[in-house]
Amino acid sequence: MSNIGPNFRPPWQQAQSGLSKQPDNASATENTQQGSIQNGVNPGQNATQPSLSPAALSGLFATGLQSELALASDQLLLLLKNLLQMPKELAQLMALLADVAPDSAQALLQNLLESEVPLSLDKLQQLLLSHADAAQDKLLKLLQSTAMSSSGQSSQLGELLGTMTELLQKAKESPTQALHSTMSLYLPNYPLHPPQAFSLRFEANGKSDSDSEESEESSADEESQLALFINTLTLGQFKITLASQQRAPIEAVIHHEAIAAHFEQELIRQTDLAMGGPGRILLLFVPKTGAKAAHQKPPSEQPASETTSNNLNNQSVAIHPTGGVSMTALYGAYALIRVIFEVDTQNQVHLTRAML
Repeated sequence: MSNIGPNFRPPWQQAQSGLSKQPDNASATENTQQGSIQNGVNPGQNATQPSLSPAALSGLFATGLQSELALASDQLLLLLKNLLQMPKELAQLMALLADVAPDSAQALLQNLLESEVPLSLDKLQQLLLSHADAAQDKLLKLLQSTAMSSSGQSSQLGELLGTMTELLQKAKESPTQALHSTMSLYLPNYPLHPPQAFSLRFEANGKSDSDSEESEESSADEESQLALFINTLTLGQFKITLASQQRAPIEAVIHHEAIAAHFEQELIRQTDLAMGGPGRILLLFVPKTGAKAAHQKPPSEQPASETTSNNLNNQSVAIHPTGGVSMTALYGAYALIRVIFEVDTQNQVHLTRAML
């Protein structure tokens, strides 16, 4: 089983691709003495990276690429993050939002996870949407340019525009959905191919269905937990809950089907690797059996109004901790989503080869 996949790089390593030499907000993050987002200030206003024009974006693909060759998925995702003026790695984005400034790139993840500063989902939503119109306009101009429209890459850029539009529409729904869109941007194989899918919501921990919505909202900061729902190709379905308040280590309770039991040690190993070492997240596996497994189904990636009724506690997707969420919980959730999809994809490859 491979380590998280060919595209995985820990946050302290530079991603290697045809676009790796292009400037991005990662360098701006490391060189910033003070946080770029305070009181609603847009990081793009103080970033050292210049705004990318359609001509500059075309130049991203002019070197080392022939027009008839399709762009790799990591190149498309890097282009999308460049358009939205977001760093390459999720850890860099979280550090920017929380004003965490490590002494070195290698210390970034450690400092981030040890920080007691919670990450504001409202601030994350504001950041994601602040560059939305300009990013879509640049991508449209790039798509319409003569050089690109005559190449085999134009259809990919059209699909990329559709992906961007879908992500931004979801991000407008709520801060929780903005978190979903952000995590999606940092999955190496996004957009996912069904049945692979994930969704997330915050649940008021310990509250019964009879509690009022006001009670749930008031308790969200103190007792909320982040719930992940993951559909896979070969490992069945998962529900994972992580406490949103600051804890060390954070506990992740993983409800899974029996078929995934054989991969527990691999999930632990790769999640520890993604978290920069053991001891930062504790995975507790709980197999689902019988009728319980049949009824606890994660929602698909549909609008919140269509999926809320499928969620276990029928709680609104709008519930989120207004005081912020633990860095460890958020990064742990991202690491688990990424690792589960990678292990699932690798298992699918092995199963396919065994049938040949």
